[in-house]
Amino acid sequence: MSKLGLRRTRPGRRLRKDFATRYPSTPAAVLDEIGKVHAWSGTHREELAALAAEATGIDLKSWNAAFARASFPFGPVTDARIAQ
Repeated sequence: MSKLGLRRTRPGRRLRKDFATRYPSTPAAVLDEIGKVHAWSGTHREELAALAAEATGIDLKSWNAAFARASFPFGPVTDARIAQ
């Protein structure tokens, strides 16, 4: 359990209701920042590849290829998103 009241779940994290009730603005702020990272990732693929290469030791060419074909959606899970 993290300090933010998040539990590790598969494939992501789930917010505890008591935490959300106690700190109602925090979940929205966290989701807003995650959304910004997703948006940045989609428009800065080469920079993202460089960061990933440095962090993992996997060559930059491989990361560039992977991120060139990646999508970075963020938001609610919908039938349309599942169909992708």
